[in-house]
Amino acid sequence: MVDEMDIQQKLKEVRQVVNGTHATLKAYHEKRFGPISLPGPASMQPVSPLQLLVPSEFHAQVREYNLSSRARGILAAQLDKVLVDYGQQFEDSCHKLTQITELHFQLPKVINKLRHGLQHHFETHGLPKMLAQVEAFAKSTPPPPTRQTSIPAYEA
Repeated sequence: MVDEMDIQQKLKEVRQVVNGTHATLKAYHEKRFGPISLPGPASMQPVSPLQLLVPSEFHAQVREYNLSSRARGILAAQLDKVLVDYGQQFEDSCHKLTQITELHFQLPKVINKLRHGLQHHFETHGLPKMLAQVEAFAKSTPPPPTRQTSIPAYEA
């Protein structure tokens, strides 16, 4: 039991020395470099949502396939879903980035790079995959029949 009391006493002394050293080093740091202040997440500006641009070339290529109105509607819905997925990924990534206190001073630059990176990925990976699916659909489905003009009654 005596040994245990000795150990407890020595641990208490070590704690006091560590706390004293911490206070001394903190005071020395503040004297030399100024007070320690870390910006908290509350001071961060809200991040505007991601708005990806669909290049006009994509729309022009889709028009070349003469899709039916139903197929165009399905494509538009799928494109909207992909845009929402990219937006959600951006939002999740921004939330994770704001949790890293070391990045707070560089956060606007990092978020801007993330925006550009997602736009580039969307244009080089997302849209080409969709266009390949549109092309496969257009090749497997005959084009909609052309409208025939009705024969005027006086010619019949």
